[in-house]
Amino acid sequence: MKYRLVAVLTMVMLLCQLHGASPLFAQHTKHLNREISQFEQKKVKSRLPYVGDLTARQVKVVLAGDNSMADLLLKNSVEKGWYITSYEYCSYREFEKIKSDTNYYFLMRINKFVSKNNSSDYMEYLSFFKGSEKTTDQLENLCELISLPMYSNNDTEGRIFTYLPAYINIIQKYIQQLSDGERLPIVGKEPVASRTDPSKRVLFVRSDFGYDVQEEDLNEMFRGKAVITSEEEVEKALENSREDCLVSLIVAPSEIPSSGKAYCYKMLISTDTYELYYFAKHNLRCNKNRGFLKKDIRKMSSRYR
Repeated sequence: MKYRLVAVLTMVMLLCQLHGASPLFAQHTKHLNREISQFEQKKVKSRLPYVGDLTARQVKVVLAGDNSMADLLLKNSVEKGWYITSYEYCSYREFEKIKSDTNYYFLMRINKFVSKNNSSDYMEYLSFFKGSEKTTDQLENLCELISLPMYSNNDTEGRIFTYLPAYINIIQKYIQQLSDGERLPIVGKEPVASRTDPSKRVLFVRSDFGYDVQEEDLNEMFRGKAVITSEEEVEKALENSREDCLVSLIVAPSEIPSSGKAYCYKMLISTDTYELYYFAKHNLRCNKNRGFLKKDIRKMSSRYR
């Protein structure tokens, strides 16, 4: 391959010497020379994992097997909503044996510790990742394709479980985009979502605001399409797949951990299609307000005005 490139380049340079080479061509030949040099020295390497086989592979859904509420609800959500690939359940013991096998993809709840010195401070995520030889016993260096925050160690509300069917769909939408080449499989990259639909009504839970929001202001910014309601109403909207609605979700520790490092995740999710419309986060160490900030609301409401 490299000899063919060099031969073609040599012929073109001879022709240009006969007819007068342009400065543009000189720059181009310099660029080609640099590419050939990189090729020869094998410096050009792709750091992106191969996901071309994604939809053809069987996904291993890893369960703790402890009959916990999280396990049971995750299993139920997968059985009702997983459609993009075949799947089978997998125990922690089996996972330990095959986690480095690149022929497997995994859906699993994992804990990410916010402090290396304190194992009691963590956030749990629902993660989809590919088997990797670099994966350690502590689940570090995962070939993580997408992760969605579920709850922190001091969260006892269990509100997230209502959103699990939506999480399953959001992950599959992301997988489809990876498979279709619409997104690059960047390891560890968080979801990107910042869109609104002025035809949709937004249901906010009051505790999801990080400041003292006034309903009059909210009503004006969203032109009457946003309301503050209860968690129960949001749950009903999700469970009944209410049309043309977005619901709010905040995932953040109720108390900032001793390490001082923690994030507040902020989302809007559609109740009928289970799509992620808004995703953002802020560092609670820098801004201790747990919930949507004024800048989030301004951004969300921009298309309503």
